[in-house]
Amino acid sequence: MTVKQRQTGDEMDSEVLSTRGSLKLKRDLSQEAVNLAVKGEWERATEVNIAILESFPTDVEAMNRLVKALIETGSYVDAQAALNQVCEIAPYNNIAKKNRARLDQLTANPDLAKSETSKQARKAAGTSQTFIEESGKSATTVLRNSNSLRNANGRKTTIH
Repeated sequence: MTVKQRQTGDEMDSEVLSTRGSLKLKRDLSQEAVNLAVKGEWERATEVNIAILESFPTDVEAMNRLVKALIETGSYVDAQAALNQVCEIAPYNNIAKKNRARLDQLTANPDLAKSETSKQARKAAGTSQTFIEESGKSATTVLRNSNSLRNANGRKTTIH
């Protein structure tokens, strides 16, 4: 093996290690972004998704999460810009389509946007909420003894 071949091999080894570290960082940041969204901490979720996109500018999942966070904070112009990027990279992405429909609905009806803001304030005050990480992954189950259902806050819950 020549010196040049050895240097190239070493460079490849360090590139592989760097890639593994980057992928772990991406995975960790993605999980943090999802956790923040679940908690309704949309401003912080926005920051984390932007950090992911700085290192991985074509990460469609991070873009979709960013759009959702921007919609939730009422930053519709920024959400539209991010959504345009998603649609350029992945024009058939179902989550992007749903985000576009939601954003179009909110921008077309300012009264709805205002009611959504008060809804978010109520959620932040302690009521439970759900954030679906991956659309399309769901299940159906049979509930037994549904008279004793309680939500995360311990309050009785009724299913209609």
